[in-house]
Amino acid sequence: MTENSLPSPSPDRNLAEEAWKLLRRYPNLQRGELERLIEIFPKLSLSELELLVSYPGATSKLDTFRQEQGGKLQTPLLKMLLIVLGPAVLLYTTFWLLWHAFNGD
Repeated sequence: MTENSLPSPSPDRNLAEEAWKLLRRYPNLQRGELERLIEIFPKLSLSELELLVSYPGATSKLDTFRQEQGGKLQTPLLKMLLIVLGPAVLLYTTFWLLWHAFNGD
């Protein structure tokens, strides 16, 4: 990067801004725009959701969108399993290692 160039916007900001551009016009979206919003929403990370909620008026639009489109916004099963099982496996492994380290097994 040269001295005169600006850093590119973060991917979080780009996805959150795209979601907000669509969400602020919700429910007056064309079919393709609605499909894109439904596609984007489950992919938003926690930081992206925080950024999205920081926009003025976003929470009321977000509530309406979730109520009306909630069935289409389900978290994919694999992602849900990773969210739940990942920390559980890590915790189990940590306790197992500690147990064997202190008990000399």
